[in-house]
Amino acid sequence: MKKFIFKSSIFHLPSSLYLYSLLLIFACFCFLTGCSTDGTKEAVKISEYKKTMDAQKQKSDLAAEEEALKKIPDPTVDSYERMGDGYLKQGNVDKAFITYNKGLNLSPKSIRIRYKMAGLFLTKGLVQDAEQGFLSIIQDQPDFGPAYEGLGKAYYAAGNLEKAEGSFHQALQINPQSWQAQNYLGIIRDRQKQYDQAIVHYRAAIALKPEAGLLYNNLGMSYFLKGDYEKAILALNEALRKGEVDDKVNNNLAQAYIELKKYEEALDVLRETVGAPEAYLKIGNLYLKDKNYEEAVGSFEKAIELSPKYNQQAVEKLRMAKKYLRNTNSPTLGIKEEKK
Repeated sequence: MKKFIFKSSIFHLPSSLYLYSLLLIFACFCFLTGCSTDGTKEAVKISEYKKTMDAQKQKSDLAAEEEALKKIPDPTVDSYERMGDGYLKQGNVDKAFITYNKGLNLSPKSIRIRYKMAGLFLTKGLVQDAEQGFLSIIQDQPDFGPAYEGLGKAYYAAGNLEKAEGSFHQALQINPQSWQAQNYLGIIRDRQKQYDQAIVHYRAAIALKPEAGLLYNNLGMSYFLKGDYEKAILALNEALRKGEVDDKVNNNLAQAYIELKKYEEALDVLRETVGAPEAYLKIGNLYLKDKNYEEAVGSFEKAIELSPKYNQQAVEKLRMAKKYLRNTNSPTLGIKEEKK
């Protein structure tokens, strides 16, 4: 069975620099889509509502600041920076870049704005520009740890794991509390299939940032790749408890259950994410593969019952499962009806 496994990391900048976080997805293998518990669903609703309210407030605040900025005869570097931060919070990367650039024209040596602009280059996939931006900051201020983190991410995005690792270690020398550097070192170790070392880095990151659910997801996937599915399930469930409600966590959790042949648990997870009909179809296929034909029949029948769109695909699989079940002399009501 083809598997999809997702890993994640955060491009996180210190709050003292008016900075922001970017979510990066690290995909290692193929995987099924998954779901969450009822409690997690509610958390998603609350989270989405809060984001909507925050966005409305930010838009209002930004509009007020734009109006105020028009009244300022000579805008300062700080005012342009605050405005750029506002655009960034709204997800308007282009306007943020233009506004930061105006501030940089007033103060070309501003480390804060140069750092933010290098981060925007990275967000846009302009890896070489980001790399040059972070290197120029390091040249002017060699003890600026976040620039080494950013440089490491640029190297990682370019596929240069050796240079990325060196940059993250340099960031940790300057700031041993950098959980982002530890997280990326874990991701690099996973890429190198050194799962035990990856686990060490993720645990170090968790010790520094215990509330970050994504770290538990990454830890869980290291256990998964190592083949320790029980520990993977524990870590992934902890990611959900910490509020990491992205589907990738549920997907990974469902796959871990499937590897242990805990199909009922996997079904509960899949049902919430991909919907009940598709969940029953997927689980039916797994039962069919495991030659558990009676359970396969029940799953395919449920998929057909819940959604007519699965008729063509599920009916064929149902017919196959019933044929195999009949050959094993394990009668069910469905088989008896078919014989009639």
